[in-house]
Amino acid sequence: MVAHEYFMCADVGGTNSRMQLFKISRSDLSKPEVRGGGKPPGDIVHEHKYQNQDYPTGFDMVCYQFLKECKEVDPAVETCGVGAACFAMAGPVHNNTVEFTNRKEWVVNGEELQTALKIPSVRLINDFVANGYGILTLDPKTDVHTLVEAGATPNAPIACVGAGTGLGMTYATCPPNPDGEYDAYASEGGHTEFSPRTTLEIELLEFLKKDFGENARVSAERIVSGKGMMNVYRFLKTKWPNKVRQDIEDEMKKLGDDAGFAIATHGHAKPGTPEYDQLCQTCMEIFWSAYGCEVGSAGLKWLPYGGLYIAGGIAQKNLDQMKFVRPSKKTPNLTWGFLPAYRDKGRVGGVLDRVPLHVITAGDVGQRGAQLVALRGLRMVKGIKMSGGKSKKQSIMSKFLTSPALYAAGVVALAAFLRGKK
Repeated sequence: MVAHEYFMCADVGGTNSRMQLFKISRSDLSKPEVRGGGKPPGDIVHEHKYQNQDYPTGFDMVCYQFLKECKEVDPAVETCGVGAACFAMAGPVHNNTVEFTNRKEWVVNGEELQTALKIPSVRLINDFVANGYGILTLDPKTDVHTLVEAGATPNAPIACVGAGTGLGMTYATCPPNPDGEYDAYASEGGHTEFSPRTTLEIELLEFLKKDFGENARVSAERIVSGKGMMNVYRFLKTKWPNKVRQDIEDEMKKLGDDAGFAIATHGHAKPGTPEYDQLCQTCMEIFWSAYGCEVGSAGLKWLPYGGLYIAGGIAQKNLDQMKFVRPSKKTPNLTWGFLPAYRDKGRVGGVLDRVPLHVITAGDVGQRGAQLVALRGLRMVKGIKMSGGKSKKQSIMSKFLTSPALYAAGVVALAAFLRGKK
């Protein structure tokens, strides 16, 4: 019997594919999943990052190259084979297939990859869904920063929201039993309509509706994302053109698609310092408030009493700003800030007090998620059941409730017992 198994996972974006091959002992493979127990089991055999532009004919060529390197690093891969794979893809996945938005020539089909690569199980998941699975591995002491303390309800839904290039969302649910496993699902919640809360945000909405086309629909992602910062800044420039600083304009031009970095830097600077800029500060206050509003809305939609997580580098790098609040000088009863907007849900605002809210500080949550899904696929392929799950008493009860024959026999026995008691 083979003492160990191989499995593969990857984080596949529009520009790069980060590939990993792991080796795991059969004994470790049979151990139950431990939520909050750190990274999934498995030892790295080989990992490499590839430039997708070098493989114009398709992602399968990346896989061929990677497997060739793996066999050179560990010849046992040739004889043992790879048992399962999970690839986290930067695009919508439907029927285990994904078409890349920014790489039109790439259409990846999981079943076709299984045949071509001779891997028994290949599963494609959206890259943000990978975050949903990766959350299960996070250590609450080292991998998250808690914004709202609340006791997590076992097996309750979990959700994740993250602003980066776009506004991603995912949620995960779990069967209500001691051995239930969470499954994460895709969401396009970031593309729902932007809902302004202040007069200034209403003006922003009207500006963008005209900017994107007469009476155009405006999604939340148009504001709550790296590119969204630029949209907000463009609006503020037209509203207060006399406050525009040319040196900051030049800096933003040099940064190109990363111009949001300059806005955040000058907007978060201390007033009175040369770095501080009032226009950028207002831009970031709108951004953080809109972000908090979207996360709070996700909390109401999914009621994730198991935990609501915020992913992405914008949050991870600005923990202090997520706690920053400033009473508005112009709008009565308004406080700018992420948390005030998060809690501003009117009659049902108190519901969010029971939702644990965390910022993910671990940088590899998506890779962990893909690894976890690949491990589940490997267990299924090898017919390996996790040990240490139900107790003997629980197993008997489970069989009794799910077997019609045992249930009927139990009912007959109970009726006979009751007749004897009369």
